[in-house]
Amino acid sequence: ADLLRSQLAPDVALDLDRVLGRPAAPALGPREFLEAHKEEILAAAGLEGEEGQWKEGVDAAMAGLPEIERFVASLGGRQGPEHDAELAALVEGVPQDSPLLGHVQRSLAALAANPHWTLEDKRSQLRRLVAEASHAPSQ
Repeated sequence: ADLLRSQLAPDVALDLDRVLGRPAAPALGPREFLEAHKEEILAAAGLEGEEGQWKEGVDAAMAGLPEIERFVASLGGRQGPEHDAELAALVEGVPQDSPLLGHVQRSLAALAANPHWTLEDKRSQLRRLVAEASHAPSQ
């Protein structure tokens, strides 16, 4: 739910757990997530009660995690906070009275979350939008 919420409305602070009356669950790290879902994973793999295989599988998954993270990062989309900050810096020059300010801000959020565009494509689009917004007549 958190991933979906962040993709649909990254700038909206919605406490879905509170709205649904559920206690908020703390964010889990990879190892904690595996442990929290241990029974489900073992059942799906047909390894119920196989503690030795579970430990080996978790250790193997954790050992391969850095490589998986690098691969996912190479696919584009959210490259990390430094790229998000770089994109945000591109739109800082838009005049606050520009009629296109809202559009530029929404475009920034959409481009930051777009996994199919390269960082350079995102920069290029934002530069074009900023140029148009800077020359738009003020309201």
